[in-house]
Amino acid sequence: MVRFPGGLLDRSLILTALALSFGLGAHSAVASPQTMQLKSSDISGGLDTFASMLSGKHHFSAEEKLFSYQHASGPVPAGARKIFLQGLQQHFDHNDKSALNSFDQAIKAAPKYLPIYIEKAALLADLKQTKQALSVCDQMLAMDWKYVPALQLKACCYAELKDSDKSIDEWSKAIAVNPRDAVAYAQRATEYETSGKKEEARRDKEEAQKLYLPQKVGLMMADGRSSEAIDEIRQAVKKYPDDFELRMTELTVLMAQNQFSEAEQVCSETAKNFPQANAVMHCFQAKCNSSLSRYGKAASNLSEALAEVQHPPAFKGVYGPMQQHLFERVQKTVLLERAEVYRKAKQFDKALVDASAYILLHPDYGSGYDERASINETSGDKKKALEDYKRASERDQHDARAKEGIDRLQSDSAGNKTSRAKVK
Repeated sequence: MVRFPGGLLDRSLILTALALSFGLGAHSAVASPQTMQLKSSDISGGLDTFASMLSGKHHFSAEEKLFSYQHASGPVPAGARKIFLQGLQQHFDHNDKSALNSFDQAIKAAPKYLPIYIEKAALLADLKQTKQALSVCDQMLAMDWKYVPALQLKACCYAELKDSDKSIDEWSKAIAVNPRDAVAYAQRATEYETSGKKEEARRDKEEAQKLYLPQKVGLMMADGRSSEAIDEIRQAVKKYPDDFELRMTELTVLMAQNQFSEAEQVCSETAKNFPQANAVMHCFQAKCNSSLSRYGKAASNLSEALAEVQHPPAFKGVYGPMQQHLFERVQKTVLLERAEVYRKAKQFDKALVDASAYILLHPDYGSGYDERASINETSGDKKKALEDYKRASERDQHDARAKEGIDRLQSDSAGNKTSRAKVK
């Protein structure tokens, strides 16, 4: 596996974007709209994927990199943004000396914004100033020892220095922060091979391939190869029945293909194997039942989920962070989802109670007002519906559902006035 193709940072961005696709959060990755659009036609299966993504074929523009960093780490502090972007462009134009100077100025303006340090360290590594790059990595890790891009970069620097033991140590630290990092396992396998540790390399390769499967299946789906995707994920679940992420991938694929009965069965099996995910599985069962117009069952599922979220379980193990994230999402949305189900079942009184309760809990979210507006519009109270669509639009001017509702109801109102005028 090539270590520094196409510039170390391009490599780092691709690797960490892959990590982000697993939903691993800001510590794990820097994302880009370009990396998130990689097609399976560009890559092949298994670990060959990683080698292909590291081939250096894609080079990120200055704007793409800035977008990536802001997506992962928040906005660049105002005093540093212009000079940081200038440095990114200078690096892109191979004006390396000026780029280093710009990064130093940006660091002075924003001494705690880690992506600037990443750029500086990566440029130093590309210039073969590897020890200086390591020093900058240490500066970052002194501020945040869980900052995965710095751990990845440091591991690559040690690999460049032919120090496999230290490289392995840094990849191991990255894995400790994020045990679902397929990239770290794949790269550590390479260093194990270099060190002659074949069994450790074999185990890491197998783990990397397993962790990569959800991404591989997602790429198949994006290319319209849904049958292959379903076969691939079913074989994986059969091989790794205790992998929660694979179960969630199977569930997502089946629902995307409108195979709701099969998806509901997966929910039941997953809930048995992972009881801490019961609330999440109840919500997915509700989506399946609602899609099959079984609104009574869907409402029952969501009532069970609502009862579950009152007593959060202990989220432990490698799947803990993922399960907690999903659980917290259910906590926020379960009332709104039940309101929608009641609306579809034409149980408008119950729907209004849930939508209004959601609005009380989340008064700044437009989605609650949108749903209550839909309930009132469907039940015939267009005046109240229009008021809520307007409230939703005030909270989010880009809310398409609210805009369409306002346009529709105002158009109906204008039409009715015209009709009354003609009658007179």
